Amino acid sequence: MQTGSPRAAIWALVAAVVFLAPAAGAKKRTPFERRAGTLAVGGSFPIPITDEGACFVPGINAGYQILDHLGVGLGFGYSITDQGESFPSNIVLGVNSTWWTDNRKGLNAFIGGRLGLGLGVFELGGKGDARAAAFGLVNDQDWLRFYTESLVIEPVVLGGISTGTFRLLGEVGPAVGLPLYNRDARDTEVGLDYRLLLGGGFGDWRGGLFFGMGFAGISQLTGDQKHSYALDLGIDLYLGSVGLYPRVGVRIPLNEDKQGVNAIVTAGLVWRYELFEEEEKEEDE
Repeated sequence: MQTGSPRAAIWALVAAVVFLAPAAGAKKRTPFERRAGTLAVGGSFPIPITDEGACFVPGINAGYQILDHLGVGLGFGYSITDQGESFPSNIVLGVNSTWWTDNRKGLNAFIGGRLGLGLGVFELGGKGDARAAAFGLVNDQDWLRFYTESLVIEPVVLGGISTGTFRLLGEVGPAVGLPLYNRDARDTEVGLDYRLLLGGGFGDWRGGLFFGMGFAGISQLTGDQKHSYALDLGIDLYLGSVGLYPRVGVRIPLNEDKQGVNAIVTAGLVWRYELFEEEEKEEDE
């Protein structure tokens, strides 16, 4: 007679884990760590500059840090070429986990992983759509958003070292594109995604200024076996007291197949809200 009660109890337990577990076990962290219970919403506004003019590849992202070591995310973007052609990106879903050592006053090591799914539910309608998607690929150096008409699966392993104001991060993993449209004429493609980032600055998670430079790329291991890579330079400003994290950067494509893009100028902004900020302050005192 009470068949609904067990189901309700299960959902109540799930809700308690997701929203209440972050309040337990708070501890200090480096500027690059994320505290459980953090909600983040942001956007990036890259402008690829070509010989023909400027393009625009905006994107929006949202994420929630369920536990100190477990987060989930959702993202979407759009690509607009210098000729006015446009195409929406794949819908990106992700889950990530990072584990840190506990030496808060010195050198910390971290290791983790990320699993991304790119849902290419939008079908290319012609050369204009394909050109817009190609600009998106050059901008991202990643298949998740703009490897179109496919289900993209991208598991990534990451690791590095960090102090309070310095970070060295490396990540690598395969990207698999399973065709969703025109499957008789298309094969499953496999690529290798890789990134290396070196950054430093001053301040902490509450407020600071950080600089970074890195290298990002993806190598197609099947089919045409194309290689795409770029140099990244960026500046991040941490305004933790108001939850805002603006960023400006420049990406310089280095490969020949770069769709005529000379540089990509990017501005971005993330707003973070820590649901359990009071507990965190008490722990830091």
